[in-house]
Amino acid sequence: MSDFSITSTTLDNPVDTRWRASHHGQFTAQPGTLDLTTFVAGTHYNIGARTDFVIPSGVAVQYNETSKMYEPWDPAAGTVAPIAGYINDNQGVSVKRADGTTATKGAFARLLHGILDAQYLPVAAQKAAVKTAETTAQISFI
Repeated sequence: MSDFSITSTTLDNPVDTRWRASHHGQFTAQPGTLDLTTFVAGTHYNIGARTDFVIPSGVAVQYNETSKMYEPWDPAAGTVAPIAGYINDNQGVSVKRADGTTATKGAFARLLHGILDAQYLPVAAQKAAVKTAETTAQISFI
């Protein structure tokens, strides 16, 4: 059973979307489901001084065939799956529901093609690695 409860969040701090060096592909993102249990505070959300429990736009994701959901792409993992896209939600994806409880799944927009500026990606471990990373056949990034 999917957990698609409606969540409404207002952010005081806008998410940095400079990682998209162009609008190319931004408006043709595809929907997907994130496995929020695989995202880590301090690495994928609550980065730096942020404490809003929001996974920012620009996090690279991979597809997990077992769970049928997307999880963070981890270049340090022993066997690295190809990048399946990037979180393309301008305000990011909240890991908390409106009542303050932690969600386990979340809907998101997945950027499939575009022009990136890796220096602005939010996850430090992904910044250099995405330049040479394998991608799934359906996506293309410059």
